[in-house]
Amino acid sequence: MVKIISFLSLMLLSISAYSNIGDIVIDGSIANANSDKGYVITEKQFDSFPRDTIVTTTPWTPTGKKVKFKGVDLSYVLKLAGANGAKLKFHALNDYEIIVDMNDVEKYNILLATEMDGKRLQIRDFGPYFLVYPLDEHYIELNTPHYLARFIWQIDKITVLK
Repeated sequence: MVKIISFLSLMLLSISAYSNIGDIVIDGSIANANSDKGYVITEKQFDSFPRDTIVTTTPWTPTGKKVKFKGVDLSYVLKLAGANGAKLKFHALNDYEIIVDMNDVEKYNILLATEMDGKRLQIRDFGPYFLVYPLDEHYIELNTPHYLARFIWQIDKITVLK
């Protein structure tokens, strides 16, 4: 019985160490931490930010169909956190990680999307956050394995690297 109680207590402690699904944590080289985890943005806070749109095709949506993604410009979110670095490491709920050059943020106006064609992104369909580049606007440059790997979804954490 003691082992069961100890195990359950440990499980509860480990769960509380993580953010809620829908929260996004920005850590690393930032100036504006608002918690011991870094800069945490709740889903509700994120939804209050100014919205941007990218209309593009992707390899993960119906072939040839332009999809309307809505979300927040990544540069806006990084400014809130006081990000100061050369690279960004994105982490997904499934532990996929990818490094993105900070230069991409301004060059391509990357979007942290929360909606696709007017529907909220759920975990089973790219949510809660999907990093979207304007693929059709820069097709020759971005339609490469190097850039397509950066279309990460289920984002829960961004680490700013020097």
